[in-house]
Amino acid sequence: MCEVIKCFKCNQEGSRRDLKRIKKQWICRNCESTMRKEHREFLKRKVLGIRTRKQQVAEWKEKRENKLLLPKIKSIKPKKKTSALGLYITRDEKDVIYKTLIKNGLDSKTAKKRIKNLCNKMKELKEQIGIKIKDETELNKEFKRQFEELVKCQQ
Repeated sequence: MCEVIKCFKCNQEGSRRDLKRIKKQWICRNCESTMRKEHREFLKRKVLGIRTRKQQVAEWKEKRENKLLLPKIKSIKPKKKTSALGLYITRDEKDVIYKTLIKNGLDSKTAKKRIKNLCNKMKELKEQIGIKIKDETELNKEFKRQFEELVKCQQ
């Protein structure tokens, strides 16, 4: 007759035909399949070192949190020296002069040449005024007045 045997893991009763003998223990088919799954997982994760997607995401998250944000080091570029007086023609002023010269009927090459000549004259003017006048406010007023005269002459 059928001998009733209990599973070693889950204590489920069954016959010899329903249970298997593994390592001198009787184990049912469900327990056997779970043991095989666990062993496969062990081989993948521990022996071969294959990680699951969840593990990878968790590791990436930890790295991002632990990562120290270093301040960016800005490279030091030597700045061009501007005049000590602070008197110069800005780019916007050059654009305004350029547009007025083009409206007056000059082509772009001659307008650029005139602006260059104007800048050179301004440099000479700064040197001349700097020698004569020592006060900065008077110097700025004189520079602006002569700059207006130069612009009017150019147009």
